[in-house]
Amino acid sequence: MLIMHSLKELGYADYYYLDKDRIYNAKNDRYLKEVSKYRYKLMTKEGNAKSITMKEIYFRLFGEVFCKDNIKRLDGEVFKEIDGSNKQYYVSNHGRIISYMGNDAKILKPTITKNGYERLQIVIDGKKYNKFIHSLVAAAWLGQPKNLEQEIHHIDLCKTNNRADNLQYLSKTEHIKKHMKGVIENECAESEENLH
Repeated sequence: MLIMHSLKELGYADYYYLDKDRIYNAKNDRYLKEVSKYRYKLMTKEGNAKSITMKEIYFRLFGEVFCKDNIKRLDGEVFKEIDGSNKQYYVSNHGRIISYMGNDAKILKPTITKNGYERLQIVIDGKKYNKFIHSLVAAAWLGQPKNLEQEIHHIDLCKTNNRADNLQYLSKTEHIKKHMKGVIENECAESEENLH
């Protein structure tokens, strides 16, 4: 059984109903065509034509963000909301960030900093923030560090592999030691390749 929500409480005529991501007109027994993507023109209770978006409808009816999510999930991929993002951004255990800012969900494409880390910009409450992917993944999947002096370490030393299972918190000293050991191991691996 379909559950439709009346748009009457939003000030529109009593024959309009929300059916997931479409508007049903019970008076004409049909679904309305969009004026533009996810925007509809409806009659108010007073008989005036007024435009409204699906985002406005969802927010006003449910206090929720409307966004069509057709993103294909990777095997074993799970998303968690980024703290403080008001359900606008989610981070996966595979290191992908999904945005629900528009009408259609999208995976955000990070840029690579001069130091080789992935970073992107997100907008929360109208303010822009530059965030490192590994920091977002660690906060969501590893929790907060035990103390503020801990750093995020990429276990395989690949700064763009931001999977949750490739990150760990270390003290600054432990972090330096791991990188020194990694440099020596990589040099040894390269030397062995040259011998063969």
